[in-house]
Amino acid sequence: MTNKNPDSAREFARSLALDLESILAEDLGETLPISWPWATTSAQAGEEFKPSHPEGSVLELVDRQMRNEISAVDLVNATLQKIDEIDPRIRAWTHISHDEAIKAAQEADRKRLAGVPLGPLHGIPIGVKDIVDVLGMPTSAGSKHQEGFFPLHDAGAVRKLRAAGAIIVGKTNTHEYALGGTTPPTKNPWSNERIPGGSSGGSAAAVASGQIRLTVGTDSVGSIRIPSSICGVTGIRPTMGRVSRTGVRPLTWAMDTVGPLGRTVSDVAAGLYAMSGHDAHDPCASSVPVPNFGDLSVENLRGTRIGIPRSMYEPAEPEILSAVENAIGIFREAGAHIIEIEVPYVDITTPIGMAIFLAESAEYHRKRIDLSPQLFDPDTLNFLELAQEIPATLYIRALRVQRLIAEAITNLFDQVDAIVVPTLPCSPAKFGTLTNELVPVGEGELTLAQAHLRNNLPFALAGVPASSQPCGFDRFGLPIGLSIVSSPFNEAQILKLMQFFESATDWHERKSNF
Repeated sequence: MTNKNPDSAREFARSLALDLESILAEDLGETLPISWPWATTSAQAGEEFKPSHPEGSVLELVDRQMRNEISAVDLVNATLQKIDEIDPRIRAWTHISHDEAIKAAQEADRKRLAGVPLGPLHGIPIGVKDIVDVLGMPTSAGSKHQEGFFPLHDAGAVRKLRAAGAIIVGKTNTHEYALGGTTPPTKNPWSNERIPGGSSGGSAAAVASGQIRLTVGTDSVGSIRIPSSICGVTGIRPTMGRVSRTGVRPLTWAMDTVGPLGRTVSDVAAGLYAMSGHDAHDPCASSVPVPNFGDLSVENLRGTRIGIPRSMYEPAEPEILSAVENAIGIFREAGAHIIEIEVPYVDITTPIGMAIFLAESAEYHRKRIDLSPQLFDPDTLNFLELAQEIPATLYIRALRVQRLIAEAITNLFDQVDAIVVPTLPCSPAKFGTLTNELVPVGEGELTLAQAHLRNNLPFALAGVPASSQPCGFDRFGLPIGLSIVSSPFNEAQILKLMQFFESATDWHERKSNF
């Protein structure tokens, strides 16, 4: 959320502080949890990646390389050609490494022809959000503060992607330091008059415009799910700790995650499998073994319990509600038990979440704010000014309430296997809209920030996995997103439900204007 002048910033922050005082003064129990409720979650042993649905996905491209039908050089050249042709109209990329990508593809082909065992993403071109470090490429983070910065190491997720055989072709645009949901100057491939969402807007737009099949994004309070919904692509925010966060510019240490965006569920499953797993360099990375996300086969949903929290459905645009109800109908007809539930504390998640990520963002950027505030985009600087009005005592107490929210939401999965909500309640905002501006939502209005955060922030606070995939179009012909949520480290449940829905519909096959 942003404000246009310092006085309004202080007024908003004081209002937020009062809201927090009221919330935290309530009787929430003598002792609030101080650790994640699922910190000791157990899991089955790690599994080999064995895809069950390789057709029409990055996995088919890997399979064709193994059969010597195409080469990694073919794939990279085709991707670079599409970027050169399409991106001047979209501006999804901040950096392209043409020569380095070709060299990496040539080395991938040499290994294949020499009989070296291939990884699950062998020869697949990938774009990486420009707050995630890639050795040999600049990390601009969408900011003048980062101009000319080249990292000394790959980010943890990038190391794993390279080990799986992926070829990093470039960096995708991000809202400055991930501090927003509009990602200028990137355009929405479905309409140049609309935002692509954010903060992983470049990653989503690159996929939606057909430039590339798989990208890396980050999601703190919705930054994978929001642009996935707005651009009509598929994305998943993994469980906190599933993917390493080393080498990633933080927005909020309490909620930051790294995850994939792609054309299909199979693409996303392959990307998530490749980047997941323990990282000794990241103290927050989980050692929970990684299952075979490639096993997406499911014949029916008999016995699957899907929770529907109606309080998170209204207000919303009628076409969005209709599209999500149709999706619920598909699950019901397949044998799923549809159960009405309530997500606890959903009415307080916005002030709690904002207190946390505002305070943590301000701490990370403290020296930049003091020494060179003029280098920030005015919208970003106004955002950071909010944080300076949040007292440390409220921040600490908000962190404790976050654990309470996490425990309550995690406990919901004793009743249901998954939760289904609209990713967003509104149509994509017009290009140039600021996050504190009002947008139509149902019969009323919300600020863009409120509309974007309502169904995404609760699950970010809980640290649980959540997705978005296309499920229809609104009256403007723009994509609608369906979000599926499940318990910690149960991304496999989400991916199977996503695949079932994708197989029953053709929304993912619809093409944008490119």
